[in-house]
Amino acid sequence: MADADALALAAIARRDLLAARGMTDALVFHEAVWGFQVQQTIEKALKAWLYLSGVEPPFTHDLVALLKLLEEAGIDIAPYRELARFTDFAVQVRYDPGAVVHTRAAAVRRGAYGAGGKQPVLRD
Repeated sequence: MADADALALAAIARRDLLAARGMTDALVFHEAVWGFQVQQTIEKALKAWLYLSGVEPPFTHDLVALLKLLEEAGIDIAPYRELARFTDFAVQVRYDPGAVVHTRAAAVRRGAYGAGGKQPVLRD
């Protein structure tokens, strides 16, 4: 069952990733809308990874909590820590019409790169 759940979440994450890639025009899509789509992609991918690691993922949008669970399962999460910055897009930024985004999301959006500009964030 866990493998089926993992595959289903991975397929949905891929779909969300395609949508996020289509939202790169900041004149059309507000940063909060794009960031939410990226957050959803990351959340589903991390939950799929948890299932494949033998861990039942909790009902949460907190990427930090999901990364910690992966770490507890023995996964090296160091390359993925930057993804936690998208947690705020799940609820806080999404429901605040005057939200000012204080993450590197704008830079990530332009180049789709994480820490140091070397590691792709939005990849298949």
